[in-house]
Amino acid sequence: MLQLFRIAFLFVFIFSINQVIGQTDWTQRTEKQKKQLIQEWVNTENKTDSILNNLGYAYSHGIGTEQDYKKAFEYYEKAVQKNFALAFNNLGNMYKEGKYVEKDLEKALIYIRKAASSNEKYGMTNLAGMYEEGVGVEQNIDSAIFWYEKAVELNHIPALNNLGSIYMADTTKQDFEKALYYFEICAEANEPMAMLNLLQMYKNGLGMEKDYAKAMKYAEKAALLGNPIGFFECGNFYCNGEGVKKNLSTALQLYEEASKRGYPLAQINVAYMYETAQGTEKNMEKAIFWYKEAAKAGNEYAIKHLKELE
Repeated sequence: MLQLFRIAFLFVFIFSINQVIGQTDWTQRTEKQKKQLIQEWVNTENKTDSILNNLGYAYSHGIGTEQDYKKAFEYYEKAVQKNFALAFNNLGNMYKEGKYVEKDLEKALIYIRKAASSNEKYGMTNLAGMYEEGVGVEQNIDSAIFWYEKAVELNHIPALNNLGSIYMADTTKQDFEKALYYFEICAEANEPMAMLNLLQMYKNGLGMEKDYAKAMKYAEKAALLGNPIGFFECGNFYCNGEGVKKNLSTALQLYEEASKRGYPLAQINVAYMYETAQGTEKNMEKAIFWYKEAAKAGNEYAIKHLKELE
C-alpha cells in the first residue's frame, strides 16, 4: 500500500505576517529593469524615505542585486530615521528573524508595534501574528484579532485570511461560517493561502458536507498561481482517488511540480515513488536526489531515510 506524506490538517494555516512587499511592484519588471532601478536608487544623492526602504527590501530579498542583509539593515535604519512606517516593520522583522543582527524579539516587538501604531497595515498584521503565536509577547488571541481587524480596515487581504484561520482553527473562537466568508473574499482577491484553507474546509467537511470537487477546484486555483502546496494537494487527490479517478502517474507529475518549487513534503513523495516504482519505473538516482533536496530543507524523515539507504 502506498504510504505517502500528506499535509497535516493544520499545516495549511500559513500566515502571511512576514511577507512584506516593497513600495515597487517587482513582479511587473524584468531582471534587467530591476537591476537598472536598484542602480538608479543607489546613485540617487538625496534618497527619499521610500527609496531607502525599497533598497532595504531589495537587498534583503536579493531583488535586482545580490542578497546582503547588512546593506538591507543599514537602509532600513536610514528609512526609520526618516520615520517611514513600513521600514519600522521591516527592521523589526530583521530582529525577529535574526538576519544580520542577533535575534532580539524585544526589539522586534518595539519596531513592529511602532509600525502598527503608525497605521501601517503590514505592521498591524505582523503584530497580530506575534500575539497569535506568542512570539516576543504573551499569546493573546483577542489582541491578535484586534490588530488583524485593524489591518482588514485598510483592505489587507493577508490579514483577512489570517483572521479566517483563527475562526477556523482556534477552538475558543471557532466560527466556520465566518471563516468561509473571509476565505472566499480572499480567494476572489487571488490569495493562494485562502484557497488552500477553503480546500481544507471542503475536504474535511468543516461546517459543511465534504465536497472533494470544490476542494480540488481550490487546489487547482492555488496551483495556477504557482503555489507549491496547491500542486501538492492536487497530487494528493490523484494519489488517493479522492474526487477523481486514482492515477499515480498524474500524482507524480503534480508532486514533481511542487518539488521543483521547493516543497519538502512533495519532494519526499516524489523520492518515495521513484524508490518504490509507484506510478513510474524505479529510479534510485532520482529518489536519492529528491530525498537530498528535502534533507537540505531540514526534513527529518528525509535525513533519516538517506542514512538508511546509504
